Amino acid sequence: MHDLELFAKENKGYGKLNKAIEILHYNFELLLTHFDHPEMSPYNNVLEGFNSVLQRRIWLMKGFKKDINIDRWLKLLLLDWRFHVLKESAFENRKGKMPLELAGVTLPKIYNWLTFVRKSYRKKH
Repeated sequence: MHDLELFAKENKGYGKLNKAIEILHYNFELLLTHFDHPEMSPYNNVLEGFNSVLQRRIWLMKGFKKDINIDRWLKLLLLDWRFHVLKESAFENRKGKMPLELAGVTLPKIYNWLTFVRKSYRKKH
């Protein structure tokens, strides 16, 4: 980190570089969390995938009028994500499983009520 800060000082004319160094400096300890917790993966592909889904959906909604609606929507989205079946993973034992399954949660027969309601109560034309 020290070398990066020195490099940024030498190249002060580059605003984006300095902004990137500032962000790294602020979050540097968080970037090394997986060294303190060996059970954590150093890769954040799942989190980045979730963030991209979240960003697209929020952008499409163009904002919320009430804060309570944001809270409800995020809870629903997080709940739905927990039941999302992982199709692609670097770890073979994770493919075809949901995050809740991987966490060892015992699921009832109708475990994903969002999908159940969608399929069961879909309008028939």
